[in-house]
Amino acid sequence: LGKLHDRVIDATGGRVRAFVLDGGRVVVPGPRCAVGLDSVIVDDESVIVKLTDAEDSPGWWSAVEAQIG
Repeated sequence: LGKLHDRVIDATGGRVRAFVLDGGRVVVPGPRCAVGLDSVIVDDESVIVKLTDAEDSPGWWSAVEAQIG
C-alpha cells in the first residue's frame, strides 16, 4: 500500500491510534487491520482513508484527528 510516514500515538496511553502512509492516506488500526513489526496489512483497501489536504497544509492534522476520533 505504500511507505509508512508516521504514527499517531495516544499521548495518555501510548498506543498507536493511526498510521500515516505516503500519498496522504491514513489507516486506523481495527479488526480489519493486522499490524506486525514490519508491516500493516488490511483486508480491504476501503479501510484506508485518503486525506484531501497535503501533509504540509495547516488543515492536515485536523483531518487526521477527524479520522481517528
